[in-house]
Amino acid sequence: MKVKKSKSKQVNYVRSIDKPITKELRAWYFGQPANTLAQLRARIIAECNITNGKFYNWLYGRSTPNRYEREFINSIAGKPVF
Repeated sequence: MKVKKSKSKQVNYVRSIDKPITKELRAWYFGQPANTLAQLRARIIAECNITNGKFYNWLYGRSTPNRYEREFINSIAGKPVF
């Protein structure tokens, strides 16, 4: 009896949404009351001097905030997020 070999190769990579910084930011952000999310987003964008697109890139793992920006987010949160 012959066994067919799979042509697909196993790819080892970390999905961008599974990065630790992304998980921490998403857990904190989406753990806030829904009626405050727009205000939090606006405050983060203003204090970190970023665009709306960059904020969503952070949230969904396409890029990560640097240390300076993480400190701003921690001060907005009132607790250490990262």
